[in-house]
This record gives sequence, C-alpha cells and structure tokens, in this order.
Amino acid sequence: MQKESPILEKQRPDRQYYSRQNRIKRELDHAVTLLKAVFASWVILTIVCAFIGCAGKQVVVDQTESHHSKADSLSASLQVAVSQQQTRIDSIFHLVLQQELSHQTANEQQTEQIQETVTSWIDSLGRKVTQEARTINRKTDRQEELRQQRIIQEQEQRIQTCQERIDSLYALLLEKTAKEESDTTAYHKETILQRQTPSLLERFHDWLTGIINVIVLAAIVGFIVRWKKKKWDL
Repeated sequence: MQKESPILEKQRPDRQYYSRQNRIKRELDHAVTLLKAVFASWVILTIVCAFIGCAGKQVVVDQTESHHSKADSLSASLQVAVSQQQTRIDSIFHLVLQQELSHQTANEQQTEQIQETVTSWIDSLGRKVTQEARTINRKTDRQEELRQQRIIQEQEQRIQTCQERIDSLYALLLEKTAKEESDTTAYHKETILQRQTPSLLERFHDWLTGIINVIVLAAIVGFIVRWKKKKWDL
C-alpha cells in the first residue's frame, strides 16, 4: 500500500479546518439573518400596534370632547333662556311701575278736581243760608281706579308666571348640570378603565412579543453554545 506524502498529510488538517470555519461562518450568517428577520418583524408589529393605540386614544379624546361640547351647549342654551326670562320680567316690572305711577298721578289730578263750592246768603227772613256744591263724578273715578288695579294685577300675574318659568328653568339647569357632571365622571371612569384594560390586540401583541423575545434569546444562546462547541472541537 502506497503511503501518502507528508505534504498531503499536512494539507489535510488545513482543509478540515477551513471547512469547519466555512460551516461556522455559514451558520453564523444564517443566525444573523434569522435574528434580523425576527427583529424586523418585531419592529413592524410594534409600529402597527403603536398606530392602532394612537388611533384608539384619538377616538377616546374625540368622544370626550364631543361629550363636553354637548354638555356646554345644553348649559349655554338654558342660561340664555333664563337670561331672556329675567329680561322679560324686568321689562314687565318697569311697565307695572309706570302703570302705578300713572295711576297715582291720575288720582292726584282727580283729587285736585274735587272742589267744594260753598255759597252763603241772607234770605228774606234774615237767616243765613249756606249751599255746598261738589264738582266730581265718583262713578267715573271708581271705574278708572278699578281698571288701573286690574291692569296692575294682570302685570303682576305675568311677572309671577315669568318668575315661575325662571325658577323652573334654573332648576332644570341645575339638574342638567349635575347630571352632566355625574355622566362626565362616570364616562371618565369608564374611559380610564378601558384604557387600563388591555384590548385583544394589545394582549396578542404582548404575547407575541414575549414569544419573540424567548425565540431571540434562545437563538442567541444556541448560537453562542454552538460557536463555543465548534471552537473547542478545533
């Protein structure tokens, strides 16, 4: 049997060494490619979940702003109604004051028109005779007084009705304000609870992130172990 030359025997370990080095390099490149793919998938999934989370938060913010806008609009409309009724009461009250003032002036004028005329003379028998005459129409004055009182009563009734409407509107405003505050508080609590409770997508993202982290860690550990083992075999 022909014996191999010393040169060939010396070159054979070199070929085995380079073959192992190439295999290790290929495995390293494959592991790096796998790690890059896993990391890219994790980054893409994180970005998608971040966009979805931002969109969900924006929807919650829009709903909250719409809720506050409706409450503010209702309160503003009720306040305008109360202000209008208060203005109406003020105008009616001024009208009543004018009616009372005109009634008082009319009574003063009529009182001034009440005149008593006293005429005295001596008759044929030498007696003193006195005659009194009054120029006043009591029936006409009484009717005017009743008419003025009736007008004043009607105006006072209108004032009372308007005041009742104002009280009703004010009570409704307080009730609506309290209800809106209660609804807003409950809405905020529900919104906070929804934010604190992870959605199905968030739970899936957390689960998938955990799996990816485990896979990446296992791949790194496996690569290090295999690389150390190959190095020791050399």
